[in-house]
Amino acid sequence: MEREARARRPVIFYGWIIVAISLVTLTIAYATRFSFSVFYVAILNEFGWSRAETALAFSINLIVYALLSPISGALIDRFGPRVVFPAGAVICGLGLLGLSQLSGIWQLYLFSGLLAVGISLIGYITHSALLANWFSLKLGTAIGFAVIGMALGNTSSLPIQQLINITDWRQAYLVLAFIVVGLIVPLTAVFQRHHARDMRLPMDGIAGYEVNPGSDGKITDRPDPRVVNHEWAAIEWTLPKAMKTDKFWLLFMQTFSSGIAFNLILVHTVALIVDLGYSKILAASIFSLIGGLALVSGLGGYISDRIGRELTYTLGVLGMCVGLFALLMVRDTSSPWLLYVFAVFFGSCQGALRPLTMVAKADVFKGKHMGTIMGANNLSYGTGGAIGAWLGGYLFDISNSYTLAFSLTIPLLTIASAFLWAAAPRKIRVVGGKISKQPT
Repeated sequence: MEREARARRPVIFYGWIIVAISLVTLTIAYATRFSFSVFYVAILNEFGWSRAETALAFSINLIVYALLSPISGALIDRFGPRVVFPAGAVICGLGLLGLSQLSGIWQLYLFSGLLAVGISLIGYITHSALLANWFSLKLGTAIGFAVIGMALGNTSSLPIQQLINITDWRQAYLVLAFIVVGLIVPLTAVFQRHHARDMRLPMDGIAGYEVNPGSDGKITDRPDPRVVNHEWAAIEWTLPKAMKTDKFWLLFMQTFSSGIAFNLILVHTVALIVDLGYSKILAASIFSLIGGLALVSGLGGYISDRIGRELTYTLGVLGMCVGLFALLMVRDTSSPWLLYVFAVFFGSCQGALRPLTMVAKADVFKGKHMGTIMGANNLSYGTGGAIGAWLGGYLFDISNSYTLAFSLTIPLLTIASAFLWAAAPRKIRVVGGKISKQPT
């Protein structure tokens, strides 16, 4: 039977097709979020609203995203990607359509919130939960390559800025709406699948499976060879059970701290560079370079599968801090090279970190309710991100400078690393050479 099962396996494990579709979906989804930095400048110029009240739209987007995260996780657990992802794309499209018609700040808040509903359904959380149904030994690598899409979404700043220059920001929103609906809906409705076992395939394409003799053909995965705390891994984790553990709240605080730092930087970097006297195109280019260098997210996931989530995360934080120190040294237009130092270190290192938070949560709470648990835990990222986006604008408004705001991100990132070490996913599932080999 084992020999027959091997004969039926495809040459290319379908899980990697799931990764590729996820990459495309995340690219488009996060282009709609990360491009806020360039739309932010255009909207400020047209309406003359304060930076804090305009940046509040991004905060609302993140708050809605956070509040819906547990629901999105539960929906992906229940209905799967072929229902959830097309619905999310349509909602994103409606939000972008509304943003193209802005006339008052209340509309900016309303449609930013609607956009967040769609992003929540087609975003990082639901895709991480999906990929954990296809990979175990290579989970870090799989999620790492999928979230390259987030980095590619970040690179959208430059082409969108050029589109705004050629047409205007309203037309740019309409183009984004067309892309989201026109590509994501058919791609995910046709090609996505929920579990490896739905296609009678083994986890990772290598873990092996057994068809129960005399049964209805239901597939049972072999035990996860990475588990070192068998008592913990044997628990069927639900959200109420997870919330009673220290690990849930340590991961919650890790994501909260990083959420403040990341989103303060993402929202205000373009405005900071423009304030220093550089052109909008150069500012958008730097921001796009950050996104492009974040393509190493696949490498970050791969490395974490070998040296551990905690050590990889700490090395990434150190690199980001080097980049932030370079940015804080820029005072005028005489040192553009420091902007590129910032972009290289911050972009590559934050890209390497992107998959690690969700991979760590999957290591700790893997199971059939994992999407729900991930979503609930990720409330912290949306909440922290909302605070960070607003805080950056507020600190600028009271000091007429971004120095204090960007300086704050360095201790926040350090604290996030400490929380991940305390959560210790390595004590539940190990990586690298310590993994026992699967029987064949």
